Amino acid sequence: MLGENRVGIILINLGTPATAQVGDVRRYLREFLSDPRVIDIAPLARWLLLNFVILPFRPSKSAAAYQSIWSEKGSPLLYHSQNLAKACQKELGDKYVVRLGMRYGEPSIGQALTQLLEHRVERIVALPLFPQYSSAATGSAIEKLMQGASKLWDIVPITIMGDFYDHPGFIGSVAKI
Repeated sequence: MLGENRVGIILINLGTPATAQVGDVRRYLREFLSDPRVIDIAPLARWLLLNFVILPFRPSKSAAAYQSIWSEKGSPLLYHSQNLAKACQKELGDKYVVRLGMRYGEPSIGQALTQLLEHRVERIVALPLFPQYSSAATGSAIEKLMQGASKLWDIVPITIMGDFYDHPGFIGSVAKI
């Protein structure tokens, strides 16, 4: 039976470099800052800014900042997001398949979609992990999700969850911090 009524959940976060080393940070910044939703200027101006102002200088400074928070587990954003996905999977049980997809870097949104479809889910619920909408984060993540889905032969229904900044559960959890 197709998917045994399984629902795929894709938790979407912004992303992180693969390591805190300058080369990986440069690759991450190139991907992130090449997004027209992140730097909203004319394409030629964005390319010039990125390649002649930002990328020659910023990666080493950003790498130093990443190194100051990096741990033996790696990127805090990545391992906390992975832990969230594991906790959601445990809480939701076998009728759900939970995967993490990063907008920039890995695991990518495309990889998460592929994994969900390999589990033969019957539908997908996408949850951008951003409490409020912004074009640079939420809009870009949804756009990437839809681009990935458009390349698939078999597309299952996809529901995208919206803002949750005012949800009592979110407010209560943040208040406890």
